[in-house]
Amino acid sequence: MVGPAAVRQGVAHLRTVFEISERRACSILQADRKMVRYRSCRPPETGLRERLNALATERRVTRERLAAIPDTSISGRRVARELSVLVAQRGRPGMIVSDNGAEFTSTAILAWAEDHRVAWHYIAPGKPTQNGFVESFNGRMRDELLSEGLFFSLDHARQKLASGAEDYNTRRPHSSIGYQTPAAYAAHLNATGRDSGSRWMKVQGQAEPTQRSSNLELPPFEY
Repeated sequence: MVGPAAVRQGVAHLRTVFEISERRACSILQADRKMVRYRSCRPPETGLRERLNALATERRVTRERLAAIPDTSISGRRVARELSVLVAQRGRPGMIVSDNGAEFTSTAILAWAEDHRVAWHYIAPGKPTQNGFVESFNGRMRDELLSEGLFFSLDHARQKLASGAEDYNTRRPHSSIGYQTPAAYAAHLNATGRDSGSRWMKVQGQAEPTQRSSNLELPPFEY
């Protein structure tokens, strides 16, 4: 029993089954009687909680892998071109969140964000948890694809990444989106008029290259 609620239930169970006092039940479970007797005075605020849950659902990303670009180097101008392609395909996001990599802090990216009227938010240096979803995605991509594959050329890497993206988007369900695949969840949002593609985008700089990936830089751009 690790939580107050579980401890209270344990005390109540002992008192009911063995017909012992609260003091004795607390002694057996080594529980503080003040904690057992405590009752929250905070109002339930059910409406506020429901609204916060609704907002959290609206901001939930589709988990789609939209782009993974293998190359020997990727500049800010290259990132801007790839973002323009994504915007043409999926619409303009209201905000982009990224780390402080040189390709994201370049003049080309600052100019692109201004031209497209997109707010660009940089996480604090040394705080990857502020972009936790993309960091987690990078870890899975590294473990499941980059470290498991052997790339003989850029064309071969592009083929492997395209195949991996199709599998990730169309065959792998995610618990955070109701055990749907990212593609199915995005289609549901579009069908119900809740197109998250125009709201939020998270991006990440180079995934850590490995020797077997021929030092390719692989930044995935994520909705």
